[in-house]
Amino acid sequence: MEEKKPVGMPDNVWEHVQNLKNENYYVRESAAKALGMIGHESAVPHLGQTLLKDKDEVVRWRAAKALGEIGHESAVPHLTKALKDKNEDVRREAVEALGMIGHESAVPHLTKALKDKNGGVRWRAAKALGMIGDKSAVPHLTKALKDKNEDVRREAVEALGMIGHESAVPHLAQTLKDKDWHVRWIAARALGMIGHESAVPHLGQALLEDENENVRARAAKALGEIKHESAVPHLTKALEDKSEIVRSAAARALDMIKRKK
Repeated sequence: MEEKKPVGMPDNVWEHVQNLKNENYYVRESAAKALGMIGHESAVPHLGQTLLKDKDEVVRWRAAKALGEIGHESAVPHLTKALKDKNEDVRREAVEALGMIGHESAVPHLTKALKDKNGGVRWRAAKALGMIGDKSAVPHLTKALKDKNEDVRREAVEALGMIGHESAVPHLAQTLKDKDWHVRWIAARALGMIGHESAVPHLGQALLEDENENVRARAAKALGEIKHESAVPHLTKALEDKSEIVRSAAARALDMIKRKK
């Protein structure tokens, strides 16, 4: 008996959905790619089945990508199950898709993905949590600040800044001492985004003591964003920094604080 097209499904979607069951893996992958480009939500359950059951890892990867491109929240249960896929590329793409969809129901699954054995999965999980922006992720992201992989630490810092919850401040303050200057720079920016005055002494120390001029300049900018008067002594000292970009950033930050009065 021939399978009937579901009610409401466009003809072009139905054509590709049928091809998801083709014996040729290339035809199945091409069908999944096309469904992602079309972007119609009626394809979600069919792509979900492909994601979880197709024997070919490239097809499963393509199905995960397509679900992210469609962006419908009904894909979340399929994608969270795919976080247990044996193939790391599939897990990475499932994490990215969950971030693109941005539904909070994915948060508990993404926090578990922060412990995945693959670094690429972990940093993408941190990024996805930042995109979703749910504060329940904060304790898990603060633990990720100690990950051995610098990409994971960078994305965890970035995510905490995007979420913007003040409970992250003491953890980000410690990250201002990370061995990777990019991580320290992002931590300074994140503290400026959160804007809590408790970060001022930590940013002040980074401004005056960090060996990297880019970090010092970003710390100055963050202090200007926080706009608390306790930053003035730190910024005033930084006007004598050997680096022009730091002196300039400090001057702008002082001006921002003065304009607040």
